[in-house]
Amino acid sequence: MWKEMQTLPPDGRQSETALMIARGVRRLLRARGFSSVTELALTDGRRADIAAVNRDGEVWIVDLRRRVVDVHRTPARDGYATVETHGPEDTVTLALAPEIAVALRRVFA
Repeated sequence: MWKEMQTLPPDGRQSETALMIARGVRRLLRARGFSSVTELALTDGRRADIAAVNRDGEVWIVDLRRRVVDVHRTPARDGYATVETHGPEDTVTLALAPEIAVALRRVFA
């Protein structure tokens, strides 16, 4: 049987405010059909505060400090055919469900 998941205590690297923002962003993404992880090391040496993927293969890399979201769409052999960077004033729609939009001002509020 599955054991109940345990929540790890904060490691002290982020403020309580940053942790609250990350939890809120993850909830917002989950409501839009994404699964997410935090603190992911990327191959280019950066660190994603939040990395999220939906069932269509769309990946969102959220950088809370820079207040940008890199949206990776259209998976290709060597990565993604489309990579767009969006800031806090942008609204991003899901590629395969354009009726679902995320106003990034809500993410970075």
